[in-house]
Amino acid sequence: MEFCSICTASFDAGDRLIRCSGQSCDLVFHQRCVHLTEIHMRAWLDDDVGLFWCCPTCRTDFAPVARKRTVGEGEEGEPSAAKRSRMDPSPRLPPEVWTMIFQHLDSRWLARVRLVCRDWNELVTTRSELMDRFLLKLGTAQFVDNLEELRHLLALGEGYTRAEINCKDIGKDRPRVAWFAALGQSLTTLTCRLIPFGFLYELLRAFPNLKRLTLTDCFEYGKSVKPNYELNKLEELTIKEIKNKNYGGSIFPTLKHICPRIKVLKFGEDCSEGYNGLFDYIHSFVRAVAKTLQGIKITTPLFGLINELVTMNDLHLKRLTIDCSEEDLLRLIRRQPTLERLHFLGQLSNVAVFEEISQILPDVKIIKLANVNLKQNPRSNRQNNFPRAEFIRVRHVGSSDCVSGLACCLSSSLQSLELFGAYLPHDGLISLPQIATRIKSVSFRSCRVERLSDMLLFIQQSKSLISFELGRLRVTTVCQTDMPDAANGHSGIRHLKYHDQSKDILHALFELCPAVETLDIVHDLVEEDMVKMGQRWKRLHSLKLDGHSGPGHRLSIECLRPIPTSFERLTKLQIKACVIPRKEVEDALQGLRKEVDFSIQYTVYLPPPRCMNLQYLLSQLPESR
Repeated sequence: MEFCSICTASFDAGDRLIRCSGQSCDLVFHQRCVHLTEIHMRAWLDDDVGLFWCCPTCRTDFAPVARKRTVGEGEEGEPSAAKRSRMDPSPRLPPEVWTMIFQHLDSRWLARVRLVCRDWNELVTTRSELMDRFLLKLGTAQFVDNLEELRHLLALGEGYTRAEINCKDIGKDRPRVAWFAALGQSLTTLTCRLIPFGFLYELLRAFPNLKRLTLTDCFEYGKSVKPNYELNKLEELTIKEIKNKNYGGSIFPTLKHICPRIKVLKFGEDCSEGYNGLFDYIHSFVRAVAKTLQGIKITTPLFGLINELVTMNDLHLKRLTIDCSEEDLLRLIRRQPTLERLHFLGQLSNVAVFEEISQILPDVKIIKLANVNLKQNPRSNRQNNFPRAEFIRVRHVGSSDCVSGLACCLSSSLQSLELFGAYLPHDGLISLPQIATRIKSVSFRSCRVERLSDMLLFIQQSKSLISFELGRLRVTTVCQTDMPDAANGHSGIRHLKYHDQSKDILHALFELCPAVETLDIVHDLVEEDMVKMGQRWKRLHSLKLDGHSGPGHRLSIECLRPIPTSFERLTKLQIKACVIPRKEVEDALQGLRKEVDFSIQYTVYLPPPRCMNLQYLLSQLPESR
């Protein structure tokens, strides 16, 4: 079960699900919550171009429909000032000022602010100081030191949708359950830490609208209770650790009665096999919710649970995240051939197992393999491995150099691909854009190619590609780079993340990717590179620089000087891990337009312990008076 990241509500049968296409972003939204009209949807779907949309957190701008210039509009189709003032209620105040204003509002009013317009919704959701207003945190300081103030706070609690309750060291200083009545009207997400079983049972009664519940370090003790209420809206339950004291009743029989319609069940890494008798209760609980269960996450070995799942005839999973052996994985997915999402955390080293997974799950749409260690290629590299997969993420760890990382990625439905540590053969790179004609996002990290020209040719031929990440590319054959001829076409890449030290690739990207709008770069840039970047990437509006990613890499002050005059459309500039004094940075960026959102993050790089010596430690001490 998935939930909208804005309104936190689940998706009904008739709701259209909008998924963010940003790099490593898996957020989903209601169509109405992100203000997408049917005109937008028809522009994507009716024209058979696929759906590409990025959430506000990814900080991208996307205009799906090209509009003709009409009377009353400015250059390049921009609306007139009068029309802009009707569309945007805050045309004259900068975002920082609105943030200061909104900080005086509580969560109920902030929720209304987010419904005013797209700009205000983006402003609230991208500012942590504002989004924290929607999270109510209660701990020892409130329970023990300010219990009376806590009572008044909870009386005004309506409007909060998320809450975290930490009961560490509260003893008998517990608030009365009746105090939570107002909060229970709006609360949909609850995380409980170190909460006794008896208090938890009484507390859940006050939250009839709860949809997601997370239990961490909770205690299983107290008197056995006879449940007399149900949480009919609870759809997702996460259990990270249950501390069993070997006396008193177990919490799972109670959960079985009060949570009858669980759709997503997650077990965290801290759940272990050391608790006597606990897993019999877990098995019984899973059997009780099998009919409604659609997704399960098991990231720790739970004794016998996979055997239980295999024997459940009423279990029909759509999403599975699991850490187990290859044999157990095959046993489970053979009983769940309709899986739409598979995230396998265990090691995959048998090529026969890999081939059988693709045969058992022909309809899987999202597949993530976290630990692939193959020694030979699958017998078939044709377009029959996961033919309907839209998102594929594979992390190769120790795979043979002859194993193609693209063997499972030749799907005509593919829209997003992420590979780590993979070998990318020439034939695979050439075939990928020809078969995956709708692919929008690609990430290659720590991958290997035979020749640099293979990667550049892939970039040039991927006409549908919009977002591209390249990091630490290894080239086997070092030779003079055969640069693709830019006259044969350009790439449509608009969002580029480049974490590599190759000058050849950077200069080739200048020529092949003229449409770049957002750039995240870790590279030994010099002033000439920045000038060239401004000349070629005229549309760039967001620039993120990494000032110090490790030994041997430092951002020079010279490469910052061209920024104010080289990027006319720049609206956001971020410098991460900077080691240059702030005064020098501000002097270098003199002339930067006031509307540019500029931020700088400082850090101190510490070498590994084995590299540290007495002289280095002494150099870090402050000077004596």
